Amino acid sequence: MLAYAEFPKGQGCTMSGWRSPESRRWRDLKESEMTENDSATASKDGSGSQPRLRLVYDGECPMCRRYVRWQRIRREVGELELIDARQDSEARRELTHLGIDLDQGFALQIGERWYHGSEALHRLTLLGTRNGVFNRLMYRLFASQERTARLYPMLKACRNGLLGVLGKGRICHRQHQQESSMNSRILMVLTSHDRLGDTGQPTGFWLEELAAPYYTCLDAGAEVVLASPKGGKPPLDPKSDAEESQTEATRRFQQDARAQQQLANTHRLSEVRADDFDAIFYPGGHGPLWDLVEDADSIRLIEAFWAQQKPVAAVCHAPIALLHARDAEGEPIIRGRQVTGFTNGEESAVGLTEVVPHLVENALIAGGAHYSKADDFTPYTRRDGQLITGQNPPSSEPVAKLLLEALGK
Repeated sequence: MLAYAEFPKGQGCTMSGWRSPESRRWRDLKESEMTENDSATASKDGSGSQPRLRLVYDGECPMCRRYVRWQRIRREVGELELIDARQDSEARRELTHLGIDLDQGFALQIGERWYHGSEALHRLTLLGTRNGVFNRLMYRLFASQERTARLYPMLKACRNGLLGVLGKGRICHRQHQQESSMNSRILMVLTSHDRLGDTGQPTGFWLEELAAPYYTCLDAGAEVVLASPKGGKPPLDPKSDAEESQTEATRRFQQDARAQQQLANTHRLSEVRADDFDAIFYPGGHGPLWDLVEDADSIRLIEAFWAQQKPVAAVCHAPIALLHARDAEGEPIIRGRQVTGFTNGEESAVGLTEVVPHLVENALIAGGAHYSKADDFTPYTRRDGQLITGQNPPSSEPVAKLLLEALGK
């Protein structure tokens, strides 16, 4: 028998893991139907073969409520906790800390990994039974990740329209007004590239350039949301995790369970909107030289932040992400502006001049920027209006402070 949940309006399972006959069981799910990441998170769960499964949804949304009632899930590895975020402030706070906005769709946890919006809908559909008209329709519509991503904006528009007709406020918008009205939301964009050219060596983002700005902004009362081109956990340059590269901020970040969970669940850039944030910040590392420099979603975001006159900041190698962004007149945003970034001398010092596809200093100058620098590996920043850049890892915290200054913090 296939079990599924039918809750009275406004009710559901809670974060405490309450179980009842109304809880859904996941049955007959073959391991081969889980993704590699899902299998990995399952194996990390304390129960061994049973990952923690939670679905957090907006109980005031008729579409979400009916989906939760009608969707049938296969039997197998455990119970799915259904959580109405309207009734569970702890769930709302947890998701807010992770940067998950329930107004953009429900959130699904499998083991240690959170999926949100279109990804959550797609994965939940794959784990559903094919029995019944509703479930067959859901599978036809959302079994394809690409189709789900195309249809999802229409679903969000319908949801928000229904809430408006019913006189219901959007859940995270209302919470943001009540709990965080004085706080800024800062988007930090990390690389998804993990290989150092043809060397076979690993690369990624530089830990200090994330950790120092992360806590500088967080401790000032700002909300920090992490994103990357591919979403999920971005690659960390292992050299930045070595003992000689550690700082107070990096040690704090590595010991911060919430920060680690947030890092493991970065948002996919294609699903992020500039309208939802007050500023954007790019930590460096060598990875951006391969992906962010050409990434269409990243360029779209930078141009949107620029058009809205919101601060745009980047440090070390990350200013390369600014190279192809243009203003409303079609001019490069760096042209004629004061900028800095990782120097040719610094690249030579780390022995990668012949490996990287771009030298940041040369690229910024070629793009028409007024590039300047300090001595190698000493802190140096430039602010030109809403554009803020830093030269190297020690410059990351000063860049974050300039960003907060631009936000009026």
